[in-house]
Amino acid sequence: MQARAVGPADFVRKIDPTADAYWNAVSSEDSYDPAAYQKAIARSVAGQLQLGINQVQPLPPSVVKNLVDTLNEERVPQRERDEVLRDLFASTSDPGVLAAMALQLSDENQSRIARSIANNAVPIPAEERVSRNLAAFDALPLPLKPLVALNDTVRLMADGATFGYADKFAATMNSLISGSSYEEELAAARAGTQDARDRAGFAGTASEMLGAYLNGSGLGKAGITLAGRFGTATMEGLSGLLARAGLMGVEGAGYGIAEATGRDQPIGGGAASGFFGGAGSNVVAEGLGVVSRKATQWLKRRASSSEEIVEPAGAEATSDPAIAEATPTLPAQGAVPTSPASAGHDLHITYMPHWNAAQRAAADLKVKMLTEAVTVVSQAVRKGTSARKIFKAAGFLIPFGHDIDHVIDLQLGGLHQLSNFAILDSSVNRSAGKQIYDLIKNLPIGTVINKVTIGER
Repeated sequence: MQARAVGPADFVRKIDPTADAYWNAVSSEDSYDPAAYQKAIARSVAGQLQLGINQVQPLPPSVVKNLVDTLNEERVPQRERDEVLRDLFASTSDPGVLAAMALQLSDENQSRIARSIANNAVPIPAEERVSRNLAAFDALPLPLKPLVALNDTVRLMADGATFGYADKFAATMNSLISGSSYEEELAAARAGTQDARDRAGFAGTASEMLGAYLNGSGLGKAGITLAGRFGTATMEGLSGLLARAGLMGVEGAGYGIAEATGRDQPIGGGAASGFFGGAGSNVVAEGLGVVSRKATQWLKRRASSSEEIVEPAGAEATSDPAIAEATPTLPAQGAVPTSPASAGHDLHITYMPHWNAAQRAAADLKVKMLTEAVTVVSQAVRKGTSARKIFKAAGFLIPFGHDIDHVIDLQLGGLHQLSNFAILDSSVNRSAGKQIYDLIKNLPIGTVINKVTIGER
């Protein structure tokens, strides 16, 4: 059951000799048959569906690893690497299966980066790590981004709800199946959780806090809490506040110890932070409750002791026509007088007739990001290492038919650095860049671009 849950495609391959023969035909160096992908993937998916597996993994882990090895091997010509991806994704037209395969390749690549960082093989600053993770997320196909975001949210909620033990549980299960050591799997799991934090940002922090809150709330509803125990709920004044805060501090210390143990951090520090966090949150909560009650009482008294006065509309407007005529008309609230020079410039590009729905969606996203950014007409200077080489050196894959795009174009003030790179369909990238160049080539350097829009020709 563990093997089936962790690697359903491998499980089907082991119990189905026909599926195993198909995968051998794909991976054999002596008899490589790209057409076998179609049979192997169809057999793998059908077998998993027959077993009642909900999260289908079309590719066995061994096949995924071999593919990523090939795609990351600089000695293999780019043309051959592109052919490998083309053969793989030509094997099915099912969008769900295509998305699942792309996610498997992305997860394997991210796992390798996470392992190398966790093992200090490639020590990088936190800022660079965050940039890499955000760039990798931007490089995902548009349909996959909600899936990855949902996976990150669930992962971080589980991490918060289990005080960090979710990674330890996952490492234990994976080590039983993969043959890797528990320490290696734990390092990879924790690096994966950190990657999720980097991608999610504040939303990830909120997810972890929500997981912890739901856990604590559930324990509280089950009666597993010190809140209000030993008669402290009825105690009044400072002594009551201190007694309740003390009990919540003890409870918080328990949570702190659990989290420190789950994350392999010093227990003393976890207990101390948990104690002060629990006691402090109780004092704040009770203080806010007092303030809220006092404010409500004050508002009620004021409402009962005052009369509502309603002025007629326009009561302050002058009735003297001469004065009214002489009064200048003021601009609407928030309006700022602008000159043609400060008004900026709008850009409008068009879809190419041959673009499909995915390419149009990619172009829409490109335009949206340009509009939301601060952009000005700039001198595009291309120096040093190419974006493609920087992106690949960071350990990321570049799918067939795609370029490395500057999210904010250099000609619009974008930077030539990893955090401004993203994978974009080649046709969309080149067409959008050329259209924008034609629109701004006669504008002065420094001209502000208000917005960028896209539509039909």
